[in-house]
Amino acid sequence: MADLCYGLTSLQDIDELCDIVLHSFWTREPMSLGLGLTWQDHRKATVQRMAGYADSGVSFLVRDRNSNNKIVGCHLCKVLSSDNRNMYEDVDVGECEMMQINNKIEYDLEEVVDFFDKFKVNKLLGLAILCVDEEYSGRGIGRKLVQLTEERGKQVGAELMVAQATNVYSQKLFDRLDFETYYVMDYGSYEVKGRKVFDLEKLGKNTCVKIMAKRI
Repeated sequence: MADLCYGLTSLQDIDELCDIVLHSFWTREPMSLGLGLTWQDHRKATVQRMAGYADSGVSFLVRDRNSNNKIVGCHLCKVLSSDNRNMYEDVDVGECEMMQINNKIEYDLEEVVDFFDKFKVNKLLGLAILCVDEEYSGRGIGRKLVQLTEERGKQVGAELMVAQATNVYSQKLFDRLDFETYYVMDYGSYEVKGRKVFDLEKLGKNTCVKIMAKRI
């Protein structure tokens, strides 16, 4: 049985965090699957962005003491302000067209709702990646990580949490935690220069990305 220990991330955790995100998140994340991307395609961007998440003071991880203290889940987040609005740091993803499209979607979705103006807030939490090792799913780990993030957000003076929820499981979780949906991007109708880019057969039950937020 797992003996789980939750805590804030640090720069010392970067390598382990990269590992779980690459192998447990990007291998199952719907937008990535729909674009035909592999975890190897995501490696460069993940490595470039990880320090910002690990050292943010608002990201959490969970370790299993009974499994060599390995990281089995994480919630990678950033504090955003009107002067620093980007949840996803601008990185060089190379020549891969689908990675460029993936990043464009992330950046575009950050612009569709001006939460600072809409809610008249000065500081919010951007919830970038919520990841749980598949072997540990169904144990409430994702819910606990989001709840810890909310508590930490209050401590650092954030007034709102915002997420780009790309799959039905995170969408249902955020719904249960009283998030509201402010924008929906349908995978089936999304186009780049008149061309639909998502392979819907690879998306399963996932039909859309939801921009979701909650006052804290």
